[in-house]
Amino acid sequence: MKLNQLIFGAVLGTVAGLLLAPKKGKETVEDIKKYAKEYSDAAKNLTKEDVSKAVNDTVANVKRSIDEFDYDEAKQKAEDKYQEVKEKVTSSSQYNVIKDTVTAKVQSVKETVSDLDLDEEFQDAMEDVSEAAADVQEEISENIEEMKDESKELRVDLKDLRD
Repeated sequence: MKLNQLIFGAVLGTVAGLLLAPKKGKETVEDIKKYAKEYSDAAKNLTKEDVSKAVNDTVANVKRSIDEFDYDEAKQKAEDKYQEVKEKVTSSSQYNVIKDTVTAKVQSVKETVSDLDLDEEFQDAMEDVSEAAADVQEEISENIEEMKDESKELRVDLKDLRD
């Protein structure tokens, strides 16, 4: 991080704090002037060595934190916290009410979906029945036409026999 960014962040934080503080406008302006002068003086008095030391100290602190970090311990703490929260939630009087409500809604949705599947199956079956009925009707019509033709032939044959 560059020095000017560090100073800008500090000034911005201070200004935001002052502006959000419940003071009269005149007092806030005076505070802003005071802190601006302090930061300006501090920035003027900073040496390259001061900045270098601050950066080196920060890097050393980060390295130490990384070295001291115990993954297994953090994982165990997270698991313990999870179990603690889970126990609190499941032992809550509202838990069973919410669980029962959600379970009922899930069951309702399952039934609705199941009904929809039946409706689709019913529609498919009705289409199959309609197609089969059309096929049967066509076959009956063909058979009737054949019977008419055979009947005509029989009439002719009978007529020939009479004559």
